[in-house]
Amino acid sequence: MLSGTALVAGRRCMATAARHRRLLWLSSSSLTGTQHRHQQQQLSSCRLPAHPPSDELRRRHEAVAHNVPPQSIVIVPSAPTVLMTNDIPYRFRQNSNFFYLTGLARETPAAFILITSEAQQIERTILVTKQQSASDRLWNGARMTAEEAASRCGPAVEPAYADQLEHVLGSRYARQYTPVVSSTQQHDGSFLTSILKHVPSDKTLPASRPIDRARLLKSAHEVEMMQASASIASQGFRVTMGTAHVGQNEHAIDAHLENAFRQQGASMHAYPPVVAGGSNALTLHYVENSMPVGTDDHDLVLVDAGCEYGLYCSDITRCWPVGGRFSAAQADVYNAVLRVQLKCLDALDTRTVTSLQDLHHNVFMPALEVEALQLGLLSHASPKAARATILRDLCPHAIGHYIGLDVHDTRTVPMAQSFEDGMVVTVEPGMYVPQDARFPERYRGIGVRIEDDVALVNGRSTVLSRHCPKTITDVEAALNSPSTASTTSTTS
Repeated sequence: MLSGTALVAGRRCMATAARHRRLLWLSSSSLTGTQHRHQQQQLSSCRLPAHPPSDELRRRHEAVAHNVPPQSIVIVPSAPTVLMTNDIPYRFRQNSNFFYLTGLARETPAAFILITSEAQQIERTILVTKQQSASDRLWNGARMTAEEAASRCGPAVEPAYADQLEHVLGSRYARQYTPVVSSTQQHDGSFLTSILKHVPSDKTLPASRPIDRARLLKSAHEVEMMQASASIASQGFRVTMGTAHVGQNEHAIDAHLENAFRQQGASMHAYPPVVAGGSNALTLHYVENSMPVGTDDHDLVLVDAGCEYGLYCSDITRCWPVGGRFSAAQADVYNAVLRVQLKCLDALDTRTVTSLQDLHHNVFMPALEVEALQLGLLSHASPKAARATILRDLCPHAIGHYIGLDVHDTRTVPMAQSFEDGMVVTVEPGMYVPQDARFPERYRGIGVRIEDDVALVNGRSTVLSRHCPKTITDVEAALNSPSTASTTSTTS
């Protein structure tokens, strides 16, 4: 019989184990054939509106107005056309801040202007566009007029063309108001300049922080969009696992993923995917994706990928052996990383941590140290400083990041920001064993990362990527199941 103290500890252990079972159920893909078909049917019927409701757009405008100084003119340009070579453009992707405030995803030269009062209330909102030339209409098709574009942004948004801006704004804004400008990395300089000449340029402030603070907390609509993106990506991973075979090229895995994403209604990869076979997984941002996998002793491939759905990103990492079965050494490292991730998910779900920084330092790193000691990658005899150095070598990256319209979302928000409902974060522990005599030979060259997208809702957490195979049992089942080699479109 347990003593009083031991009984309490035992109950805590049982409660923790129960939470881990719940998290595995919530965050893994232990689905029967019927459940899997039902999930596909749910996914295929997913027709969430990509355009935010007008009342939600108004709330976003109000949030930004609250975050900028009184009497500000917030100017957010759309993304420009960027040329790949000569007159051949890259695929267009809208500026995230512009989309957040307008819901306009299509390519059009435009800018959103938000003018705030002395009381930080919305004074005016204006959607400025360029007049379309006949030549542009012939080659690229008709674009929305200023009136059409403004109506999509909400009933209070005024339409204007760039050549009318002096009349629309008047002179008092130039004298009294502070410009707060959101610039894209590459913007249409002439168009933005034509707008900025109507406002004072000597006291311009960046808009990144006030808009990031608004974007950090997702609405129910945004969480729905991110759930759809994560579900599409999860199914894409499942399908791609079903194509695995020894000698499969990394670029073929990349192609299977993109095909599966786009067949389900996603627009594209959310970022250049990492498809890293064998020791390529030790390079954290390996994106060459051109080598065959499994032609030597290392047949484990690490895949870090996600898709965009309605401009909202997913970001998932899984590892699998292209030969269909984990080796004993691969399973040791994989299960160690999985146990670390479950501890992190548990801490997030129970809100026993207050921020990503807290999660990293007080849950992730201690859990990683325990697993590294058990695998013999660390020694109890080593000084604390030496163990810390080895841990950084085994995993040099943070436990996660914010995610939303950008895969690395709201970059001005620190990891120390307190958790709140509406945040969506990734949880991505990893272990990358260098080809180094400090480590047991059987583990050298093995790189494992397990990453999920997690929404904080109603004081708890929801793993958005929960249907992506994650346990060794589920991954091996997906690898050896020919039924996974098909997808169902979300749009047909």
